[in-house]
Amino acid sequence: ETDFPCISGERPGMGRSYVKLNGKLSFDAWCDGLSRGASYVSNGYAHLLDFEVDGHQVGAENSEVRLDNPRMIRVAVKAASRNRGVGASKAERVELIVNGFPVESKVIEADGQTHQIAFQASINRSSWVAIRILGSAHTNPIFVTVSGKQIRASRRSAEWCLASVDQCWSQKSRFYAPAELGQA
Repeated sequence: ETDFPCISGERPGMGRSYVKLNGKLSFDAWCDGLSRGASYVSNGYAHLLDFEVDGHQVGAENSEVRLDNPRMIRVAVKAASRNRGVGASKAERVELIVNGFPVESKVIEADGQTHQIAFQASINRSSWVAIRILGSAHTNPIFVTVSGKQIRASRRSAEWCLASVDQCWSQKSRFYAPAELGQA
């Protein structure tokens, strides 16, 4: 459970970080997996497991896939979602995200079962790729570099990111001790 009031201000535990571990569960192993990016965030009702691009798993090899030239990539994930209430939809849309934009989606039953999903996407320039269930779960990215070129954010994306950090700071800065504000 992390970063209350992330996702919802309803109660602690609404935003959760799930980490794929190599071996036995321990705090150090969990922190290592998190720092490598072998993780996703979720509200606990949806899960995105074993996310990979062209066979490279998120969190492995710096979460990077190198392409010599632009081409199609294969993206795979195991997705699960559970129906969240009476009358709620029995379906969830799982989206492939490239550079912050949904480029393809597939629908799964929100039946609590794991569904293997595969996407294909044309990557024409260095990009970041992720999977999400909007409002419920989001993977860390896998970075796909083309011809050794860096990923370049758009001005609009950079401005959005800065506005998001500013908004987060406006909500959280009051909770820091005065002696911690400078470092924060």
